[in-house]
Amino acid sequence: MTASLFTVGLLPLLAATALMLWATAQAVRQRDLPRRLILWGALHDTALACLALAAGGGAARTGLWLFVLFQLASRLLAWTSLRRLQDGAVRADAAAPLRLEDLRGVGARRPWTGAAFALGLLAAVGGSPFLMPEARAFITAGVLNNLPGGLPVLLAAALTTTVFIWLYVTAVRVTVLEPAPETTPVTGAPRAGGLTTLLLACAVALLGLGRGPLTDLLASGGFAAPHSAVHPAYWCYYLGAFLTGLAFLARLPWASKAGAAFAALALAAVLAVPAPPTAKLFLLMLCGIGLVVAVYSLGYIHGAHQGRYWFFLLLTFASLAGIVSSSDVTGMYGYWELMTFASYFLVVHEDTRAAHDAGVKYYVMCAGGALLMLPGLLLLGQGLSPALLKGALLLCLAGFGVKAGLVPLHSWLPDAHPAAPSSVSGPLSGVITKMGVFGIVAVLFVQPGALSMPGLMGFSWLGTGLVALGAATLVYGEIMALYQDDIKRMLAYSTLGQIGEITLTLGLGTWLATTGALWHMLNHAVMKDLLFLGAGALILRAGSRKLTDLRGLGAQMPITVACMGVGLISVMGLPPFGAFYSKYLMIQAAVSSGHVWLAVLILAGSLVGLIYYTRILKTLVFEERPAHLPTVTEAPRSIQIALIALAGTSLLLGLAPQLPAQLVAPVASLIFAPQAGDPAALLAMRVSWPVYVLVPVFGAALPALFRRDRIKAGKASAGVLLLSALLVVVFGRQLDTLSFCFALLVPLLGALNMVYALGYMEHSHRQWRFYCAFTCMCGGLMGMAASQYLLSFFLFWEIMSSWTLYLAIAHEGDKASLREAFKYFSFNVFGAGFLFVGLCVLGPATPFNASLLTGNVPNLPPFAVGLGMALLAAGFVLKAAQLPFRIDWQMHPALAPTPVSGYISSVLLKSAILGLIKLFMLLGGGFALAGLLSGFTQSAISTVVMWIGGVTIIMAALQALRTSGIKLMFIYSTVSQLGYMVLAVAAGGALGYAGGMLHVVNHVFFKDLLFLVCGAVMFASHRETLDDLGGLGRKMPFTLAMFAIAGLSLVGVPPTSGFSSKWLIYHALMNAGQPFLALLSLVGSVLTLAYVAKFLHAAFLGQPAPDLEHIEEAPRIMRVPMGILAAGCVLTGVFPGLALYPINAILAEYGLAPLHVGLSGILSGPGAWNATGLCVMAALAFLGGRWFVLRFTRLREIDVHTCGMPPETAATRMTPSSIYGGLPRLLGGHKPAKENRS
Repeated sequence: MTASLFTVGLLPLLAATALMLWATAQAVRQRDLPRRLILWGALHDTALACLALAAGGGAARTGLWLFVLFQLASRLLAWTSLRRLQDGAVRADAAAPLRLEDLRGVGARRPWTGAAFALGLLAAVGGSPFLMPEARAFITAGVLNNLPGGLPVLLAAALTTTVFIWLYVTAVRVTVLEPAPETTPVTGAPRAGGLTTLLLACAVALLGLGRGPLTDLLASGGFAAPHSAVHPAYWCYYLGAFLTGLAFLARLPWASKAGAAFAALALAAVLAVPAPPTAKLFLLMLCGIGLVVAVYSLGYIHGAHQGRYWFFLLLTFASLAGIVSSSDVTGMYGYWELMTFASYFLVVHEDTRAAHDAGVKYYVMCAGGALLMLPGLLLLGQGLSPALLKGALLLCLAGFGVKAGLVPLHSWLPDAHPAAPSSVSGPLSGVITKMGVFGIVAVLFVQPGALSMPGLMGFSWLGTGLVALGAATLVYGEIMALYQDDIKRMLAYSTLGQIGEITLTLGLGTWLATTGALWHMLNHAVMKDLLFLGAGALILRAGSRKLTDLRGLGAQMPITVACMGVGLISVMGLPPFGAFYSKYLMIQAAVSSGHVWLAVLILAGSLVGLIYYTRILKTLVFEERPAHLPTVTEAPRSIQIALIALAGTSLLLGLAPQLPAQLVAPVASLIFAPQAGDPAALLAMRVSWPVYVLVPVFGAALPALFRRDRIKAGKASAGVLLLSALLVVVFGRQLDTLSFCFALLVPLLGALNMVYALGYMEHSHRQWRFYCAFTCMCGGLMGMAASQYLLSFFLFWEIMSSWTLYLAIAHEGDKASLREAFKYFSFNVFGAGFLFVGLCVLGPATPFNASLLTGNVPNLPPFAVGLGMALLAAGFVLKAAQLPFRIDWQMHPALAPTPVSGYISSVLLKSAILGLIKLFMLLGGGFALAGLLSGFTQSAISTVVMWIGGVTIIMAALQALRTSGIKLMFIYSTVSQLGYMVLAVAAGGALGYAGGMLHVVNHVFFKDLLFLVCGAVMFASHRETLDDLGGLGRKMPFTLAMFAIAGLSLVGVPPTSGFSSKWLIYHALMNAGQPFLALLSLVGSVLTLAYVAKFLHAAFLGQPAPDLEHIEEAPRIMRVPMGILAAGCVLTGVFPGLALYPINAILAEYGLAPLHVGLSGILSGPGAWNATGLCVMAALAFLGGRWFVLRFTRLREIDVHTCGMPPETAATRMTPSSIYGGLPRLLGGHKPAKENRS
């Protein structure tokens, strides 16, 4: 190879180019004449042969001999087969030239002759099941080495050959694959010549199968052709394809099972026979998927073409095994051609017009890309100049990009995936597209100089191209998926988005990025195959690909839809499934390399994907099946087995991330050296799952065993949660006090709410599903509390706040519930994005425990510390539904079942407060002690968070005052009360943290109690708004008493529990120099009193509505949890020390001076007061006053709501808004959303 490739010897090059172009132009002009197509193709071959002669040299001459022999055999086979097919043609004018249209469907009536014609025609342009001699590769190498200026001619040859591929594939489609018109008469037997055709077919096969010895025999000029061995898995598939095909020809009943057995044998070979790291990774992926697809096909593929399907399915996987295990580029190119050829027949298996159109596009684009790729492959590794190296890389990217489906080389993918059978769409998306990734990693990245040429924005030249292609593919794929109604087309565009993420991450050019991209490639193969195969099972039963026709299939195909649900959650990147870790690694790689915008782009793509993935989930699971759609049955057993295997693998990859790490990390190490923090990023993924977290997360499946008995399902959920609480007591002693208390509180309150739900949700449908989601959500909360590192904290945060919460809120399945659940789900994921980037900035292995205060902090730049802290604070504030964002999106919807609303308000949202406490006390304290966080930065973050909390107190309280929704009022109230906690924690100091944590404890009891009271009122009255209530106090005295206890605690009236915590918060704000915020919090308490009084008057004390006369108290099973919570409110109010003792321990563990605490409260210093003494005095005053009234006065009972007047003179019934005149209207009062509990 010399530097001057374009200077001399132009005449033979120009002549060969002109001949190729002329032959191609004539072939296009006469494309309806099959004989002319063969002849013009032969002329095109002549031009290539002349080019080989002009090049000279051993490689070119060897390639010439091989090329002439093979092309002669294949074209003669096509010619003789065409003569035999001609006898079956129906022509109006026998003297006219034979046209392609005359042969339509003739091959279907004469299958053997048609197969020979297809073999001859396609083999001439590189497609044969018997492989081919590497003639074109040898000629290309000879031209590149010996003919200056040969590269442009080779590119012209690639383009003209691509045109012939289009022409020949179209001819095969018309002649062999498409059926004959129904009006075509049956013709007689074909003419003689069958033996000649058979001999020529055998010649084509032998020339391909014996290409190694034949090449050695014809080698000249000292040329030594490489012969790379392939993995035994290749031979399992390749021989299996022919043996299975013969079994189908013999009509053996077990033929399809034999095909599946060969797939199993190939996987066994991969497990038993060692392979290099790259080959091992890809072989395990494709052979594992191959076995699942084979098992799936046993129940999916039926009809006349089973034999053809199984033959080409095994042949496709054989070619894939050959590609990844071949050690030289010529061998890889040969298997690449086989892959395109074999998979084409899988794409067109359905024999529809759409399938054939998609198949032609797929074959032409992929084969054309391979032809352009070939010169690039042969140029690499020859010490090229930078300009020529860039050209070679671009040519290779053309081939790899087409196969991967990178924009703008993607157009085959959205057409081929929907048109192919789902058993083909799965491997097309999951495996075949990954051959493009294989090419980039195994071929391009290992080339000397490929990653050292500088590019834009700090990337290498190759990295710049990969990032640009990947970003364009990601954006295009995710946006296009939003507009699809065809589920398979939607998943096809989703594949583009995922491939884009993988490609742009590879463009970063680091060890961590390559590890993350390959990890995600492996996960994507599993989950996208799962989704396509699951969609295929749904389509098989429903008979339609339209998403609207798949509504409600979850009830009729529970196993299939459950497995699809696993795939959907996994592809969203949510734990505990495998894609969570791979997406984390990709985002961590982007942040670590200084390209935070790429991390944001990946997160944005995931957020867009969440929209249409959730759309699929709600359609299948929550929507009812319309009456006009057919009732269906579960998928066949073999399909269920395949889906369960993939779903289980996705879960296994999430629970045991060390398994994929052992596969992908050695491959990345072949190319890049790990940087200092990279191994720690992998070690951080070994998340600990304590037994008290495993039990609720996976014990959540227990209620599903009692699908037909709602009582047993609810009791199973409560039992699992109580067992989890016991396990926390036994095994959670190593946790710090804050984590232990939160982990214990979560299951106990959860069990209470589940007991309440047994009565409240008496008439709800599919309660088992609700109990499963709720129990798993509690497990996520417990795991979050027990987490010792940032990554594990975020993992369980996602389990708690993403899909489990969505399933619980959307349980009823009506449109309003689904809409509101999606809004809340989306906002949670959006907020989690801040946490995700923040933990990547600080490092996933950063401790999230008290060891930070002893110097166990990562050594980070001060800017990174400040940025990470700010991002984490933003994520926690968003979770707490604090301003300045849209409060109606941030807070949980009123349409959720009341036990969920109560639990979210009382417990789940406290996860944000827990995070803020650890953020400021542990992370902030640790970084400050290490000198990495300046006082100004810490003060700025705290001040911003304080003001957000203070403003939220007022704004949310005003919203609560203006609404008349029974639950909506206390949802706004929750947001307001969370503002107190945020304000206190951000104020800091011992008083601030103690006040914030004490308010957390108090709020847990009184807010859960308030929601259960609301649920009892709604259960008894079947009303959703205060305007429809009144006078319930006399009908529901127990519920009124419960509301009085909780309402007074909420307001903070001394000596209730709420006063103790708010008293400390006021003092903390004054000590922090924030008197205005202290005043705001006092105003918030006044507003709280206003809306509590409004509720009390409207629901319990107002004039009763005529249709509420027969209301009864809530059932006992609902009253017991309310009584327990009320007892908690009273105890923490009378004896605040019960909560302050563990809070004091937390302060000491987290490095602050403890307060002087007693059972009655804080005994001395700021915030001191005696709650117990005040309670005793208040009780004595009440009892004394009662005695005095009863002893010395005479009482007259009147109707309070009529102000002492007789009922008949009461003119009107006072509405809730009447208590404050026109104030609620002035504030813009609105109607509540209705909760559907039927």
